[in-house]
Formats: sequence, structure tokens, C-alpha cells
Amino acid sequence: MCDNCENNYAKPVSIDADAPRFDLPAYDPVKDEEVSVSLESLKWKWTVLFYYPADFTFVCPTELKDMMEAKSEFDHLGVTVLAASTDTQFSHRAWVKNEKLMSWFPYLMLADHALWVAEAYNVLDYRTW
Repeated sequence: MCDNCENNYAKPVSIDADAPRFDLPAYDPVKDEEVSVSLESLKWKWTVLFYYPADFTFVCPTELKDMMEAKSEFDHLGVTVLAASTDTQFSHRAWVKNEKLMSWFPYLMLADHALWVAEAYNVLDYRTW
């Protein structure tokens, strides 16, 4: 189920440990195109990687709106922000195109459809997924 698991529960990623590597497809809502994002491409950059439960949910657009409103502050600090879910990049695009609250979403949306990164970063709870 998970390479980083003990009793089916993922171990937390330690602050002093190397971040788990990844290379994922993503949707860029600003350019309306599919891109690829890897940990290697983020080397030496302050980065916020945040997960949200799923595209096309009621709560997510309101929570993501808070991240949208903080964009100028993140930009001022030189922080790269990445949104991620277990949906595909195609689902991300359809959601942005069809959800009014998402129409101005400024961050790359990682498609962790195989759950690899969610497991590696200990953000997937199999009891509720």
C-alpha cells in the first residue's frame, strides 16, 4: 500500500529529512495548459505544497480562495505555491473552467492520481479515502 508505512499508517516526513521526490503532471490555470512539475525543478526554492480533498467539491473552492488571496504575499516572499489532489490534470482543468470561484486560481495544480506523492508526504488517510 505504501513504501513509507508502518501498520498501514504513513510515517510523517521529518523536517530535517530530504523531501520525497516527485515528478507529476499538472494543470496551469493561468496558461491553460498541461505541464510537468518535479521536486528537482523546485530545488533551492521556498515552496508550499498543499493538498485539497478533490475537484468539484463544495468546500474546496472557498478554502482555495484563501490561498488565492495570499498570492501577492507569497510572490513578495518568493514562495512557489502548488496545489495538489488525487484528481487528474484533466479534472483540474474542467473544474477551473466550470467553477466560478476557481476562475482566477493562480497556482499550478498537481495531478497525483496514482497517490504516490500523497503517500510519500503522509497526507492520504486510507480510513477516509
